[in-house]
Amino acid sequence: MLLAVAGGVAVLLQRTSLGVNLMLIGTNAKAAVFAGIRSARMVIYSYMLTGFLAAIAGILLSGRTNAAKADFGGSYLLQAVLIAVLGGTNPAGGKGRVQGVLLALVALMLLSSGFQMIRVSNHLIDFIWGAFLVVVIAINYLRRAK
Repeated sequence: MLLAVAGGVAVLLQRTSLGVNLMLIGTNAKAAVFAGIRSARMVIYSYMLTGFLAAIAGILLSGRTNAAKADFGGSYLLQAVLIAVLGGTNPAGGKGRVQGVLLALVALMLLSSGFQMIRVSNHLIDFIWGAFLVVVIAINYLRRAK
């Protein structure tokens, strides 16, 4: 399922006009508006795509845990942001690649499994993820400042 969704998103972002427009808006929103891209429409399309992907994730998660709660995904928020930033997506806007996000996902899940095997506290794991996120954002900022 992961490979199917990642492949679909990669094709959507790289091979369709919707994906190219979304990338242009993410890179420079003002330039995209001057280029004639309807940014309000693209924002709605991006919310629709995000909602569709969240629905797929919710169905898979509720099937895995055999339960459903409205705030069930809140515990995955820090990991999702960390994976996106590690995958090369700049939080301040810019380009990212699906392959980079997949690589960051695999690396972080292997690290998480290792922490679970050596019985590291969940609070310490969250602290490590947060510290790692701050370090990566600081490195990105310093690289962009040069």
